[in-house]
Amino acid sequence: MRVPVIQGILARVYLTMGNWPEASKYAKLARAGKPLAAASALLTGFNNPTNEWIYAINVRTDDNQGFLAVSSFYDPYDIGYSSFRVTDDFFNSFADNDERKSSFW
Repeated sequence: MRVPVIQGILARVYLTMGNWPEASKYAKLARAGKPLAAASALLTGFNNPTNEWIYAINVRTDDNQGFLAVSSFYDPYDIGYSSFRVTDDFFNSFADNDERKSSFW
């Protein structure tokens, strides 16, 4: 496992514990050296890695690539079960000009 993955997991653990300084510290460490992807890359789905990814699941060609694939459960682009959904409150938390709003319909 790569170090940024472990740092990202630690950030989530500290966040869950309410230890904000450690959560912030490890989130920043995990994100170091990972430039944010272009806005257009955010809309290509979860099957297409971007340079900001810290952790991904490698789905092999001999695995089920259809509706039982992991991405089938959270990719909102009209394939698989498309169960990636958000609440109105979460959607409305994004600025009107935030490209990520285009991911939800």
